Amino acid sequence: MIPNAKTFLLVSAILSLANSIWMLLSPLSWYEKFPAEIPHTGPLNAHFVRDLGVVYLVVALAFAWAARNVERSRFVHFALTVFFVGHAVIHFAEIAAGRLPHAHWLIDMPGSIHAGAINDDPGCPCLEEEVNVIRRFH
Repeated sequence: MIPNAKTFLLVSAILSLANSIWMLLSPLSWYEKFPAEIPHTGPLNAHFVRDLGVVYLVVALAFAWAARNVERSRFVHFALTVFFVGHAVIHFAEIAAGRLPHAHWLIDMPGSIHAGAINDDPGCPCLEEEVNVIRRFH
């Protein structure tokens, strides 16, 4: 197992679960206080925020399963990567098209754009075999 892969997956599960619970229980609070200037994206739609809360619950469960089953998590990790990279591309496109203020380059980098990149990091289990091949040559 890659060192720290399990820790990365567990921390990701906890953060996703916390986000999910917040979205499901208090969409207005999440909309107003989540540190991403969400009001720039348009008016609150509490139903939609709760729908996304369910999405993040599924993401949390997927991360938790992958943490428990690191060696068998390739497909689950791939699905999570598709979600986070897709999420990052949407944020990138919205900012580039001017639908979000340019301040969002810095606001969105840690949670959206960076999440898409880090989820495809060689330290993650999806790329475990590739990392092991590289290690054999050193």
